[in-house]
Amino acid sequence: MKNILIAVILALQGFLSVKVYGFQFNLLKTSDWQYPGRCLDLSLQMTLTSDTPIKISVKSPFNQSAAFLKIKETTLKSSTCGQFTGSSNAVLGSRVNNPDINDEATIDLGNVAVPSTCDMAIGVKFQLLDHPSFTHGQSVWVSIGTEYANQSIFAAQQAIRTMNIAVPQPVLHVSVSSPGADVMDAGSPMILQVRAYHDCAKTSAHVEKSRIIIEPPKNVQYSSFQKNTGSVDVTKTASSGSELIFETGAINFTQEINFNLTVTLDTSQPKTGRELQYVTFYVDVSANGSSPLCTSPNKEFSETSSLTTTSVIYRPFSTCDSAIGLTGGAFSASSYSAGNEPHHAKLNGPGAWKPSNAFKKDRRQYLQANFTSRLQIRRLVTKGLCDVFGNSTDAFVKAFKLYYSENGAFWNAVKEGSKVKVFSANKGCEKSTIVPLPFDVEAKYLRLVPVDFENEIALKLEVYGCVATSSAPAVPTDIPNRSLIPRLNDIFVCNTGMDRKTVESSCHYSSDGLSWKALHFSIKHISHYDPTTDSLYGVGGSDGKLKFRSGTDINKAWDVISSEEFTSKKAVSGAVMAVSADHLVVTDTTTSTPLTADRLAANAGGITWGWTAHGVHSSNDGGTNWNQRVSWSCKDLAP
Repeated sequence: MKNILIAVILALQGFLSVKVYGFQFNLLKTSDWQYPGRCLDLSLQMTLTSDTPIKISVKSPFNQSAAFLKIKETTLKSSTCGQFTGSSNAVLGSRVNNPDINDEATIDLGNVAVPSTCDMAIGVKFQLLDHPSFTHGQSVWVSIGTEYANQSIFAAQQAIRTMNIAVPQPVLHVSVSSPGADVMDAGSPMILQVRAYHDCAKTSAHVEKSRIIIEPPKNVQYSSFQKNTGSVDVTKTASSGSELIFETGAINFTQEINFNLTVTLDTSQPKTGRELQYVTFYVDVSANGSSPLCTSPNKEFSETSSLTTTSVIYRPFSTCDSAIGLTGGAFSASSYSAGNEPHHAKLNGPGAWKPSNAFKKDRRQYLQANFTSRLQIRRLVTKGLCDVFGNSTDAFVKAFKLYYSENGAFWNAVKEGSKVKVFSANKGCEKSTIVPLPFDVEAKYLRLVPVDFENEIALKLEVYGCVATSSAPAVPTDIPNRSLIPRLNDIFVCNTGMDRKTVESSCHYSSDGLSWKALHFSIKHISHYDPTTDSLYGVGGSDGKLKFRSGTDINKAWDVISSEEFTSKKAVSGAVMAVSADHLVVTDTTTSTPLTADRLAANAGGITWGWTAHGVHSSNDGGTNWNQRVSWSCKDLAP
């Protein structure tokens, strides 16, 4: 049977600490005294020295009549430890005499990975209630227990002393938010969530009645409101001019106002420009209370909280501005991790696309949308992925660059002036956001390259627009992004790239993989090789329409030739065709050993060339041992 160690500490001060077998626990509180209605914070700080299970139990006191404290929230404040198998999200509970008040919580982190020594802090916010038995200076005890390695238990209590305030008064905190999206679509009804509850940093008395006055902007019209679950009763009174007025009765410390307000934007005015619009709402919340010490004749007073909130609005075009409805099969990517494959990028589906673990914070990754028809695109909608296990790993893309293509090989960047535009995306993981484009993008392929993100890259995408009616430009459709072709003892490797400067080379070659030379920047892809004349044939120019033939010195500019000559040389006896590497994608399990299908026969120098999603490799022993010589990247092939 495992040994069981129990350490029990009782303290009246704001700090206590215990160290047992290398594990250290500290329990801190923010205050020794507090008024009813106000909040206090406890922080459990742990130093862990080896892998261990962690399970935390929090209990606030109560008696048969009512609760003393309410648990407002628990948070994983900080952690330098590794991942854990459980969750930092607390399971809140109410004991039998307090059915509507959370007065106990359990946080089961499961097994916590500890690299050597790590620190973790769990915060618990309590609200002191107005228990009828309270007297000035009475101590109220809070208990926190932690079960860790070998069934050891750290248990501690902290005391808070109650105080009577001379003139108690209610103070409400008010918030207005859009629960569905960071940017609201003006073409649909807009929903605002209005909440008001006791500000536990300032309040000290129940509300006897309250009034909420909302003044919307002139171009916003009221539609309806609906009380949300858990809210006190709310009544809409007669409006005064453009003001919307709502009233409630009493609100105790554990209650709140919570309702959804539905409004519409006046779209009778024609759409001008493509930029997002900002509409401002002015909100006043007055809370009435009473006190025998008030100087007013009726002993009543009113406290007012004001809020100015701005909502971001996108006004859709009257035509060609509908969701395309991308399916999971429309997506591909530079890499992906297990369970976060590209098909998870579908906006309304589960999960999200994430790069492979090796590249989850790499700013050269991309998500690609492949359309069945050429589209005219006017806006995007993006979303991230929330952490449901409480590991503090909410992930979303804050900003990205956008590229588009007609054939998936030659890419154009969306620019602002002469610079590649950086689009602002999501502000959190739970809401989608609308990203308008500065001009209509017509393309068959789209790539988003995240350049800023929270924690790691996670992305979901929808495209808005319509099928393009303009004629598609004539571009070659058989050019891969990444390709290889042998010539004598040399290997030529090309990568068309996305954000390449005019004079940057797309193709490099080497005879040993140790030193590489760049071809002229006009050559974007080498298509085939004619061994009878020792000539390479390639395509180039900004859109791949130009056809080239190598001269006696392949390092100099190649000769421009006709399409007829270019095509005819594919059919000569012994012609060697380039091999595409576009089917290879980095995953968490990708190896650096080329598959048999991704190898060339050994050349006269005894070198066998092969390729994987990581890059180009060579073997000097017929394919038994491999060395990676260069790596693929989204921009270039760097020797």
